[in-house]
Amino acid sequence: MSLIKSHQPFELREPPKKLKWSVSRLKVFRLCKRKFYWSTILGLRPKATEPPLIIGAICHEGLAKWYNGGCRGMEVIAKQLVKHWTRVLKKTPKFYDQDDYDSIMSSLATVEGMLLGYAQYYNTDKTLWQFRSGSAEVEFRVSVNKPGFEFRGRVDWVPCDKKSSKAVIFEHKFLGNPNEAYSERLPLDTEVRGYIWGLRNDPNCKLKPTKVVYNIIRKCKLRKRSSESSEAFRDRIKNDYLKAARHDFYFKREILTFNPEDLESFERDLVLTNEEYLSHLHTISRLEFTGPEAWPCHDAVCDQYHRSCPYLELCVSGLDLGTAHFYEQGTYNKRSQI
Repeated sequence: MSLIKSHQPFELREPPKKLKWSVSRLKVFRLCKRKFYWSTILGLRPKATEPPLIIGAICHEGLAKWYNGGCRGMEVIAKQLVKHWTRVLKKTPKFYDQDDYDSIMSSLATVEGMLLGYAQYYNTDKTLWQFRSGSAEVEFRVSVNKPGFEFRGRVDWVPCDKKSSKAVIFEHKFLGNPNEAYSERLPLDTEVRGYIWGLRNDPNCKLKPTKVVYNIIRKCKLRKRSSESSEAFRDRIKNDYLKAARHDFYFKREILTFNPEDLESFERDLVLTNEEYLSHLHTISRLEFTGPEAWPCHDAVCDQYHRSCPYLELCVSGLDLGTAHFYEQGTYNKRSQI
């Protein structure tokens, strides 16, 4: 029985032979090909953003405003963001189950403290790094003629070291429980290796970084007490982040340099992944397999990191008018493929 039902509102698309790769597409293709089909080939996006991604997005927005403002005014920035997102989320609870909605609203209490603590801990950043025009939202696009594909992406911040005037990538990671193993595998990070490789190989990009400043920020684990008001809970979290004795617990910075061998390794991974994709297209064409069933699922990652994959419902129940309500389809340009 097909997972794509006869009554569904989306355009069915054929996988292109020349794909535009990004870091996220690389990771999804390696992780689960069925998820890759839903998200990249069909271009479906959940209307509801996953709760952990919401918190990360709010914090990234707050840090961008703080750095762009000369590392000033975080208290106002944090309060405005929390107020804005509280209002937005209250208007869209229908896309979340009650547990997710409660988790998001509780996590908003963490955001203000997280941002204020970060600004206090790294208040000397303005003397170390120069965030100037063109250092935020830096895009790259690399055409690989053989075997023929594109790699593109966007980097949040690429400031310059004030001493050396060399560009560096600023990367923020918001984690529940970072450990030594996480830090040890940072040199293998596909995301930042891809960013550096993309920036350095884009002929139109002037920024050529080799270093990455990892800012690892621990999410607060405090829980609201039964007799505690929301305001008191938010203040308790904020105060915990602001305690000088807790700074080393919540904030950690790693600076890594990636050498040419690291970037060659990423390029090999990129080319091999594209070859695997083309080989898969050849195989399903020869076998006359079509649709999501032609893209194997990896059930071990359906509940990775203790949360369900946003495409799990499609893999279990299929795409019909009912399940389609929770997704939207991205635009498609036939000339430029995906």
